[in-house]
Amino acid sequence: MKKVGVVILVLIAAGIVLFRYTSSERRTCVRIAELCNAKADDLQCVNQLSDLRKRSGEEITNRLHSCVHDAQSCAQTSGCLIGANLGAAGSAVGDFFKGVGDALKKR
Repeated sequence: MKKVGVVILVLIAAGIVLFRYTSSERRTCVRIAELCNAKADDLQCVNQLSDLRKRSGEEITNRLHSCVHDAQSCAQTSGCLIGANLGAAGSAVGDFFKGVGDALKKR
């Protein structure tokens, strides 16, 4: 009986370690693949989500991860991805006009 308890504790500890050290991008990619019945191309998906994080920042990317985690269908995950990319585009447009405004003020 002690052996079973030790095995269960080891499995729980391994699960916690794996979850902690698996990137949120990878977990999001796996969730999208599950809901859309697709084969996960982990490297490409993770790279694209990492690029999104660089372009849009933590807030938009964290909202994407939360949205995908809560999604119940492939269509919902698609909506999450589109929303995150629109948020990133909106942020870039805002930065563009801020730059234009700053340049015009300096004259």
